[in-house]
Amino acid sequence: MLLLVCTAAFTASAWAKGAERYAVQAGSFKDANAALDLLGELRLDGFDCTSMTLEGMTSVFCGDLDTSVGGERLRRSMLREGYKGASLVSAMSWSDPVSGSAGKAFTLQVGSFSLRGNAESVLDDLRSKGEQCWSRLINGLFKVYCGKFDRREETTRLRSSLAASGYAGTFPISLPLWPFFVSVPAPVMPPPVLAKPPAKTPLALTKPLPVPDALIKGPPTTEPVPVPEPQPVLKRAHKGIDGSIFGRGGGHFHPFASVTSYYSDNIYSSSEDKIADLNTVFTGGLWIAAPGTKKPKLKSSSGSLPGGVQGSSLLKEKDRPYQAYVLYKVDAERYSTYDSGNFINHKGEALLGLNGDAGHRIEISGIYLRSHDAKGEQPAQELGAFTSRHLGASTVLAITSKLLIRANFGKFLIDYDKDELKYKEHEDLSYSGYVYFKVLPKTSVFMEYSSTSLDYDDLYDLDSTESDYMLGVQWELTGKTTGSFKAGYSIREYDTGVREEESSVKLVGDMTFELGEKTTLGVNMSRRRKEAGTPDADFVLTQGVSAWLNNKPTSKFSWTISASMDQSEYTGVNQDRIDDDMSGGVKLNYQFRKWLGASMGVRHEQRSSNEADNEHTTNTIYIGLSASL
Repeated sequence: MLLLVCTAAFTASAWAKGAERYAVQAGSFKDANAALDLLGELRLDGFDCTSMTLEGMTSVFCGDLDTSVGGERLRRSMLREGYKGASLVSAMSWSDPVSGSAGKAFTLQVGSFSLRGNAESVLDDLRSKGEQCWSRLINGLFKVYCGKFDRREETTRLRSSLAASGYAGTFPISLPLWPFFVSVPAPVMPPPVLAKPPAKTPLALTKPLPVPDALIKGPPTTEPVPVPEPQPVLKRAHKGIDGSIFGRGGGHFHPFASVTSYYSDNIYSSSEDKIADLNTVFTGGLWIAAPGTKKPKLKSSSGSLPGGVQGSSLLKEKDRPYQAYVLYKVDAERYSTYDSGNFINHKGEALLGLNGDAGHRIEISGIYLRSHDAKGEQPAQELGAFTSRHLGASTVLAITSKLLIRANFGKFLIDYDKDELKYKEHEDLSYSGYVYFKVLPKTSVFMEYSSTSLDYDDLYDLDSTESDYMLGVQWELTGKTTGSFKAGYSIREYDTGVREEESSVKLVGDMTFELGEKTTLGVNMSRRRKEAGTPDADFVLTQGVSAWLNNKPTSKFSWTISASMDQSEYTGVNQDRIDDDMSGGVKLNYQFRKWLGASMGVRHEQRSSNEADNEHTTNTIYIGLSASL
């Protein structure tokens, strides 16, 4: 008899151990549409996720893993992408939540927080007191629970203990056993492998015998095992058109279209004889990504920047083995009265990136742009149409887990249609190198050296080489709190020797801060040279700061306030022009569907200058409708 009992216990233990699975719970919602929105975003970011409905709550889960270490790695990856509600969970019957929640359990809700950090602070304090507690993202709030009881009456003692510790106001709540009470403590992660061990001769393995299904699914029994009813397929509550018309869910194809009307009281930014007009811009395009992603990858090019593109010093971790995407976009501008301003802009982008397991990577990118200068930059009220091309390459070599080296190469050229603007044409070659050292898990310091040679087609005296020596720091604390700041010395040497060498301080900062669950602040600052765009000046020394504040009070509505201040000092023979520019605006956005939205806003721009002809004031009102994936 004792032998039979031990055998049954061993069989049940083996069954339980074999059936345990791990996943990451991203969130739970009463609104099924909110769960499906989160599910779509996760899949666009490359996570293998699904949704399940139980007891009126729809939960989103990612992964199906054998070990808690694998689940913890997935959870950390999701946190880096900004999914703050990611929690490691396990279940005895992972594919059958109904049987895993056959009973009810009671727990104490200690608090409900809009910020994950506040919930984690409470959790750390409670766990330091020996309490068994955890947190879950439910309906957009991080809720903290303690204890698990079979009956409500059993919660009284814990409520008294928590009140004595300063946590008054707790109350019992009934939740299903699955998936709320299957939290898994964070496992001890193995140290990173810096070098591969020497290869060993593999041992000859024999094919294991098949395990009977009875030993996997449960201990043998003579009673028939009830088969749970299949779960109904979750559907959206609303009917009609939704994001599926764009192939939503894969993240590979992203068509987009929009129409926006801008009314300006000074379309040519003139100091006198202002011209008001309505400009309607029709936009259409498509970008294709593999693997699927939800964000374009490249920055715009500009002929006023040495090298054509303002390179980013922010070096982000890459989880995917490769990333490729192409984009094509058309903007058709149509003025109601002054059709001389009508123009069709074209933009094309392409990128291919390969990422190695040890942190090595390589990227190749290209940007094609057919556009025009801003109105008001030309002596006549005509467009300065141009075509520009940029080819870039970047490689990163991981020396150790904390030390990385990065090298960039870029080639840029710009051609103008009109002969009288040929003096603006130039071809640039740029090289840059970085050394990064990780001082904290998500903070690095770096050194940068860059060299850009400018070769003008007509203005030979402006052919030069600009060299930058910079020190900086970058951080990526969360998905929305990132940034970099660098400062140093910049030197421009002219090839002909007619002009003297010029040196100045250079700094660039791009920062984003998460002020709350629904509020984000961005700050950008710079002091650098730009090309003057006029034969009367060698270059323009610009310095300025801009900021924006975004708030999303609901899942559909958001607003943004932005402001900027810039000073441009023109340098050259007999040049003393100084422009001070100020601008500000308010933008409102409303999302009717995940793929359909509307926006409207106002913007004010003002320039004061020591040359009266360059002063102007412009006010713009706009409203638009956009559809995108």
